[in-house]
Amino acid sequence: MANSKRNPKSLRLAELKEVFQLAGSHEASDETMEQIIVQGGAIQNPDGTYNLFHVVAWLAKNVK
Repeated sequence: MANSKRNPKSLRLAELKEVFQLAGSHEASDETMEQIIVQGGAIQNPDGTYNLFHVVAWLAKNVK
């Protein structure tokens, strides 16, 4: 991430994708993130950002 001081509780979808890619995900593309995270129903913050911790917990529960 360009700014290493980003708030993990308030990330845009592109920032989430970058976090997953940095963690080694080869499947974290724009299309995949849109399909799994957005269309799948992961909880968004009121401002449209995502809490990294909530998304990871949601993925663990919902994606098999």
